[in-house]
Amino acid sequence: MSPHAWKDRGDARQHLNDPEGALADYSKAVELDPKYAPAYHERALLHRTRHEFDLALADFAKAAELDPKNALFIMGRGIAKARHQDDAGAIADFTKVIELDPRNAEAYHHRGVSLAKKNDLDHAIADFSKALELKPGLAVALKERGTAHEKKKDSKAAIADLEAYLKAAPRAPDAAEVRAEVERLKKPH
Repeated sequence: MSPHAWKDRGDARQHLNDPEGALADYSKAVELDPKYAPAYHERALLHRTRHEFDLALADFAKAAELDPKNALFIMGRGIAKARHQDDAGAIADFTKVIELDPRNAEAYHHRGVSLAKKNDLDHAIADFSKALELKPGLAVALKERGTAHEKKKDSKAAIADLEAYLKAAPRAPDAAEVRAEVERLKKPH
């Protein structure tokens, strides 16, 4: 079988909930064609779902190296770098994704998260705002922007964003925690 066929079979096995078989098929595809970026990408996604983050980063990096204009591959590498606390590398990757696909709301959101971790709050807020402009239903960007406003001691903006987040995602796993934070911010200091 060709590398493409092995990758396709890996995809089918993924859909049949056979991650071991899928992993073997993706590995066979890259063994047959070490320059076949889509197989590295799919294997990286599988590693990520299995919490094998070092392996995921290696495969995302290889896919992005092989196809440096593929925003999806670079996005995966950026997310993996962020998970590895390489915020500068993640920011560079998300910036590249935005250059390739300026309407990618997720790239703005993820870059905002990495910028906030580096305490670059003004740029983080700008990225969260852009993500929300491109994808108004991206509730998590409201929460992240609210948190950035809170770090900047702008309680009014923080409350507005966190309340909007709760309205957009009332059943979010962190809803009770966010409600408590809103109430704390509303109390006079």
